[in-house]
Amino acid sequence: MRKIKGFLLWESMIGLFIVCLGITLLSLTVGQGKEVERKMEKKVDEKMAYYIMRKTGESEVLIHDQVYK
Repeated sequence: MRKIKGFLLWESMIGLFIVCLGITLLSLTVGQGKEVERKMEKKVDEKMAYYIMRKTGESEVLIHDQVYK
């Protein structure tokens, strides 16, 4: 019986380690995804602002609380 308890403890420790590793990797992936999304949104907003300024002749454009000149 003692051997079985030791095995169950070891098995639960490995399971806990795997869960912690999974949560860490998931949070890193989500964080990097959001960073990429912010960068892409900024590039798109900048290109759209310059396109609008070129087509309308405006000197300033406000997109997502950012003023482009």
